[in-house]
Amino acid sequence: MSFFGLDCLTKTERELERKLRANDREYNRSFKYATNAIKTSKYNFFTFLPLNLFEQFQRIANAYFLVLLVLQVIPQISSLSWFTTVVPLILVLTVTAAKDATDDINRHRSDNQVNNRKVQVLIDRKLRSEKWMDVQVGDIIKLENNQFVTADLLLLSSSEPLNLVYIETAELDGETNLKVRQAQPVTGDLGDNIENLADFNGEAQSPDEGALVTAARNFGFVFRSRTPDSIAIVEMGKQQSYQLLAILDFNNVRKRMSVIVRSPEGKLCLYCKGADTIIYERLHQSCNKLMDVTTEHLNEFAGEGLRTLALAYRELDEDYFIQWKQRHHEASTSLEDKDGKLDELYEEIEKDLLLLGATAIEDKLQDGVPQTIEQLSKADIKIWVLTGDKQETAENIGYSCNLLREEMNEVFIVSGNSSEDVREELRNAQTSMKPSAAENSGIFPEATSESAKLVKDEAVSGEYGLVINGHSLAFALERSMELDFLRT
Repeated sequence: MSFFGLDCLTKTERELERKLRANDREYNRSFKYATNAIKTSKYNFFTFLPLNLFEQFQRIANAYFLVLLVLQVIPQISSLSWFTTVVPLILVLTVTAAKDATDDINRHRSDNQVNNRKVQVLIDRKLRSEKWMDVQVGDIIKLENNQFVTADLLLLSSSEPLNLVYIETAELDGETNLKVRQAQPVTGDLGDNIENLADFNGEAQSPDEGALVTAARNFGFVFRSRTPDSIAIVEMGKQQSYQLLAILDFNNVRKRMSVIVRSPEGKLCLYCKGADTIIYERLHQSCNKLMDVTTEHLNEFAGEGLRTLALAYRELDEDYFIQWKQRHHEASTSLEDKDGKLDELYEEIEKDLLLLGATAIEDKLQDGVPQTIEQLSKADIKIWVLTGDKQETAENIGYSCNLLREEMNEVFIVSGNSSEDVREELRNAQTSMKPSAAENSGIFPEATSESAKLVKDEAVSGEYGLVINGHSLAFALERSMELDFLRT
């Protein structure tokens, strides 16, 4: 049993801004969306004869015999009787028309059968039986097992484990294998409660986006809607539409994402958000003063355990963007080293940015996380927490989830910018925790993966914690430093 929301637009309407409200027929009807009725038939009682004859005379053979018939009617041109042409022509037209009429009658019957199928629709907080052709955009529909799908639907919830549904698309693409679809987490736990389905509210994709949108609204900039190629915003009471030209996706290596938009005035801009250290590397020299002030704010926010991001932008030249967009298309369709080519293009355009500011978001831990980590620690299980936040934020997260505690003897910070610095910091930590480790740490200056397996866990007096940043971790994972890292 599954619940779905209807999404049905004509081709022309898909190119425009899409507006709808779930379970609100009056509002959605005002936009005059396409109905859910299907029509595969070509003719009706009045249009059959003219349309069918018109289509048949589109064929070269029929048109040839028609012209020949006209010529034979003129005695000065032809001495043959026109009966020799008109009889076979009428016979061919009649047989073809009869076949087309039979096919179209079958289409009418099939259309009526499909349009009059019944489906349960949520109306006024109650499930009612409606014909398929009466289902409207925005309706919430309940489907049972092995039931035909009414229209293009968005999966809201399913009674299956993990909110999965299995669909067969044999009538669309001929494939008889079942395809798996999963409901979005925000609606997947609504269950079968009709009241929940009627009253659910939307949520932001991430705390950062929710906070930014809320703050912008408080300053008079309201996000209204988004389509694949546009963003609608109300700026101080005035409706504005920005054309979305490109999205430079986030990944764990880039640690940032960007969008390229065209403003209503026609200006091209790239907006970028990401980790402050990554954004700072791409700023224009004119931002040095603002960068110092922003860094102080970021350190203050990170000290409070908040997740921080830096925001920047850059205006783009029209000719350069057209040329860049072409190369971007070629890279995105490349069959060899696609990711590498895209990263090079992203690096090229994400430079000389102007700093806009920074954000700080409280990202609370899930319920039970601190208690779970504490229990695992008591079982002598070694635990690491990986985070993409600033070092100060990472430390606060460590304390909030009970991985780091105030009663620990010492918390070591490894933040070296070279292999030698990281090696020295790791060995200093070893010396503090295990005095005997200092004597043995130099025995294997070039440790191999086989030798690393032989490392013995030496007795440690007291409790210690280790915080290592991303740059230092890359050095610590080198083969020459594996042993030192494992011994720490």
